[in-house]
Amino acid sequence: MKKHIIYLTTAMNKNDFKEYLDHWSFPPNPSNQNFHNKMIRALSLKYDVDVISLRPFSTSLTDLKKLTKSELKEDNITWHYLPISSNKIVRYFSCRKNVKNFIKKLYTNESIIFTDTINNSLVRFLSNARKKQKYDIIGLVTDSPMNISNTSESYSSSILRNTNNYNGYISLTKELDDLFNPYGKPSRIIEGIIEKPAISTKIPTETPYFFFGGALMEKYGIYELIKAFNELCIDYKDINLYICGHHADNERIQKIIEENNRIKYFGILGYDDVLKFEQSAIANINPRPFSKDLDMFSIPSKTIEYM
Repeated sequence: MKKHIIYLTTAMNKNDFKEYLDHWSFPPNPSNQNFHNKMIRALSLKYDVDVISLRPFSTSLTDLKKLTKSELKEDNITWHYLPISSNKIVRYFSCRKNVKNFIKKLYTNESIIFTDTINNSLVRFLSNARKKQKYDIIGLVTDSPMNISNTSESYSSSILRNTNNYNGYISLTKELDDLFNPYGKPSRIIEGIIEKPAISTKIPTETPYFFFGGALMEKYGIYELIKAFNELCIDYKDINLYICGHHADNERIQKIIEENNRIKYFGILGYDDVLKFEQSAIANINPRPFSKDLDMFSIPSKTIEYM
């Protein structure tokens, strides 16, 4: 039985990620961060976990010029943050080299590699690292690359081509397993990860409110939710709507929210802060409409979290 896990991801320690968001003018979508952070902590209950983290970075959307190499020890987890250069070409080749060197240094006969499968850079870096070395690898499949916004067909093809020969897979749906695992390698389907909240603090407020925290995208129903709440306000004058999360169109959503002062937008919140809002709400809402194509490859994590 393997006793050591090397985890390749873009996720960060919860507190580090919360502080990191302060440097962004347009923060990255935290959904992937939340899932992998929970998975890492769950694995660490039984195994030693070395996390190789390729942190999200943008010179145009952050006030940082670069990211320095650093490490953090958290119980059975060791976070290895890769250095990130402002120059894209230097960044690519240095990260590719660092991923290869870290894996070579950390991997033993007791090791197995877990990797995010929807980040093309991570997938390509891992493919490069295993060219001359055999590693046991489990792919963590959380979404279809076709569902990722602003990506091309070649992006999806590259991911699927470089991930179809791992030793095994953990997928959120059977359809995702079929997509990434064409050769029928050992696999497990899990719909999500539920953890007992570490906090019980509630938001102090005298006004009852509905809450939604997630991707504020039109295809996920955010504008239908706002429309429905505006209609509710005609008859109910003492209820607010609180929303937080990653927005796809900042100008549009800000304009719509300003039309009703009972809708409050809190931007990107840390996971523990989201739990506080959820615990205090009269109802937590997931406005995502049913879509057969979307639901084949995506589990609404908000629903699981609300439960």
